Amino acid sequence: MKYAFSRLFSGDDHMREIAAGSAAALTMKLIAAGLGFVFYVAVARLVGADGAGRFSLCLILGNFASLFGRLGLDNTLLRYTASSAADGDWGAARRVCREGLGLSFAASAAASLFLIATAPLWADGVFHDPGMTGMIRWMTLFIIPSAMYMLTAQLLKGLKAIGQAVAVQSVWHPFFALLLAPVFAPFWGVTGVIIAYSLAAACAWLAGYVIWRRRLPEVNAEASAEINRTELLSSSLPLFWGSLLRMAIQWTPPLLLGAFAAKADVGVFSAAYRAAFLPGFILIAVNSIAAPKFAELYRLGRMEDLGRVARKSTALCAVCGAPILFAFLAAPGWIMSWFGPDFIRGGLAFAILAVGQFIGAATGPVDFVLVMCGREKLYRNYMLATALTCAAVGYGLISHFGVMGAAWTATIVITAQNIGSISLVRWKLGIWTLPWWR
Repeated sequence: MKYAFSRLFSGDDHMREIAAGSAAALTMKLIAAGLGFVFYVAVARLVGADGAGRFSLCLILGNFASLFGRLGLDNTLLRYTASSAADGDWGAARRVCREGLGLSFAASAAASLFLIATAPLWADGVFHDPGMTGMIRWMTLFIIPSAMYMLTAQLLKGLKAIGQAVAVQSVWHPFFALLLAPVFAPFWGVTGVIIAYSLAAACAWLAGYVIWRRRLPEVNAEASAEINRTELLSSSLPLFWGSLLRMAIQWTPPLLLGAFAAKADVGVFSAAYRAAFLPGFILIAVNSIAAPKFAELYRLGRMEDLGRVARKSTALCAVCGAPILFAFLAAPGWIMSWFGPDFIRGGLAFAILAVGQFIGAATGPVDFVLVMCGREKLYRNYMLATALTCAAVGYGLISHFGVMGAAWTATIVITAQNIGSISLVRWKLGIWTLPWWR
């Protein structure tokens, strides 16, 4: 292991920068992952596999609605705020915040009303459980504060308050949810968990807003340039579709499982997926630092350096992810037993998902190479094809094999997606991103 790391970082300032930044980002992400994992263990213990399945399905709908509420503004607000801060134009920073959050609030409210109106269709027509109608409607409390704290985190990133931004984006919500769930769940079951989760999102939003106000200099200045909502939307909407397709790929297996299997099966799969995602956090941490580096090297026309950094980033993800995979495969049933005795049967599904997550990490930040090198439309079109493939494969496997079908669907799709992305990068950019096979 020590030799592998020395080979990765020797004589390469780019990789040392990525490694240092990734370590800091990964530390915060691991804290968030730990809190999220403990929260889901608490939910499983409080309401059982069946209740955890119902909560997971409601959360999927809430996350989709929150994504619609954000309108793809995440990276747009980050870019505009960073530009305003660099110019010292604090009036423009305030205007970006006001316009962006105002747009998101209105869109989130509309998404909430839509989910309230369509709750019976989801509960009875899709999940075949009319009793979930009320739960889905309670989940609408989560939509507005979720969109607000996610966008506030992006505003903080624009001010270079990275640590505080990551805390708002990833840490505070599961922290407050973990505190509140044991208070509400004993009285109202799954509905109590949903209420606790929604209140936790509101707490994260409040914390983010307070930090934003404190970080923004108190100066009375108007924006030097007009910033209107049309301008923000013209930048954000193309990014929205890519985010929507990625989320659709992630949540298609549990949604199909909710349509074809018992809610307890959804709970078992969701627990297994959450537990197996740890290698994915390594890739997220590396992506957060490597993506700007890819854009910088591409802009300078240094394609050879870009390819080398991409290959070493991939190797870094693989080296860090391999020990986690081995640990997961050594005792999958024991890890699933943390959620409760009803979840032990998901051990094999957990092992399959762990392999899929490791493949995703071990093929590296290949999607970000496409996006950072100006191939956004190609990436969007490929994600659309992947989403359709996921739906087709999932329908065939999950309708016949339940939890195991969902696990195989997720693993097959993530493997196919990354192999396809590697091929696209090679075809369009002439870069090979796998360090061990050139």
